[in-house]
Amino acid sequence: MRKPGKPILLLLLNLMPIYLANSQDVTVTSAFDTSRIYLGDQINYTVTIDQPSDLKLILPAFRDTLVKHIDILSGPKLDSVTTGGRTRIIEKYLVTSFDSGRYEVPPVYAEMRNENGLRRFYSDYALLEVMRVNIAPADSSEKFPLFVLLSSCR
Repeated sequence: MRKPGKPILLLLLNLMPIYLANSQDVTVTSAFDTSRIYLGDQINYTVTIDQPSDLKLILPAFRDTLVKHIDILSGPKLDSVTTGGRTRIIEKYLVTSFDSGRYEVPPVYAEMRNENGLRRFYSDYALLEVMRVNIAPADSSEKFPLFVLLSSCR
């Protein structure tokens, strides 16, 4: 008598190389150097694509802004490294923001067009918090008596 689990196990073992080959083809990541900055600080926004060397992917290019309130100062600066049949492409943008808040940059994608159609590979969201600098002095009303303040106004 045959065990019912054996055909399922054989099927899974036969499909595993196909799954592994497809799931590890292309990886796209996007991230800021840090998740928090002050108004006007400059940081890098990096998009990294790890792919087989023989693939030809179309990469998006950002122009003036990543999203509303995150300005691109320069870039992209491109770099690539090829080892063992794989290529890693790195795009760096120098960015800043002059509006405080929390910003979410949508996933970036690289796309491949061939006879089978269009296929896109997406990154995750990138998050950035832009904070104001607290320049207001501490409450100093207890340190200076009222008569000192009034006498200095004469």
